[in-house]
Amino acid sequence: MKIKLKTNKSSYYTHQPILGELARTSTGPILELGCGYGSTELLHHICARTPQRKLVTIEQEPQWLNQFKHFEQPWHVLRLVDKWDDSFFKDYAAPTWGIVFVDQGLWENRVDAVTFFKDKADYLVLHDSDWFASHNTPHAQEVDGKNVYNFKYWKEFTPPKGGPPTAVVSQGHPVEIEIDWNWTEIEI
Repeated sequence: MKIKLKTNKSSYYTHQPILGELARTSTGPILELGCGYGSTELLHHICARTPQRKLVTIEQEPQWLNQFKHFEQPWHVLRLVDKWDDSFFKDYAAPTWGIVFVDQGLWENRVDAVTFFKDKADYLVLHDSDWFASHNTPHAQEVDGKNVYNFKYWKEFTPPKGGPPTAVVSQGHPVEIEIDWNWTEIEI
């Protein structure tokens, strides 16, 4: 099965080839923080190929989450969260996640999520990753005009036609995926 990517349609989707390739080639449950047209459907179709692979999609905006409720399956759980606070993090502390996709609406919530899941996931995928370095967060900084991430393993993917970069970071696993920015679809 092939899934068409939306990368060429808008800069909102620059994370798709990275997230898709990592989800396709890795194992373990996936936690999606912030649902959207560039991630929820893609992750759903990839996980549908192996239904024992759990996908949990979390969103704070009810009207946004409702647009994706038709994807709910026993292996794909969609949940509304009131706040991205300590109680949320405790609820999702286990299991160890294969991937945590960090793309919530508020930037501060993204920083908190990366801090919490840093050692609880094989990989974190940070959409709009340049924000972490440009705002001197604990997770990244700019060094000689380049973003450097405070993880044992990391790789930043910058789209050649513009748009925000996406970083894959990990404390325990090398980031070995390669991306072809000319992809218009991904084989699952």
